[in-house]
Amino acid sequence: MSATGSALTHFLVVEDNPGDALLLRQALEDASEAVAVHHVENGVQAYEFLGKRGRFADQATPDLIILDLKLPVISGHDILRTLRLDPAFARTPVVILSSSALGPDLATAKRNGATAYQVKPTVWADYAPVAARLLALAQAGRDQRT
Repeated sequence: MSATGSALTHFLVVEDNPGDALLLRQALEDASEAVAVHHVENGVQAYEFLGKRGRFADQATPDLIILDLKLPVISGHDILRTLRLDPAFARTPVVILSSSALGPDLATAKRNGATAYQVKPTVWADYAPVAARLLALAQAGRDQRT
């Protein structure tokens, strides 16, 4: 069971590119029938979702957070740092999914507590192994919290 008591694995995707979010959602749903993919477009919405405020009041607590680095208003690096300081999310797996393959971005993400770092696939066929990895990380995170 997830943190919300559901048999579903809940993912929060924080991604400002709707096309990237859609491809990731499809890959996760193709990989497992027992997933719920929630999508927000920026850090403000991510904080509202995680804090269950406003239109997100009834949303499930994610088992894994997928975070883009280059977001408007609040960067993914800043969101990650904040999550790791919050006792409610300090142990929640956070995977950076970014178009950046730059060493400094990877090093900063690791230093800030990212569970994993994944460069965004450039072709559809490469999404399936990414989805499988995300599902495995979500399950490992659940096992660690229970």
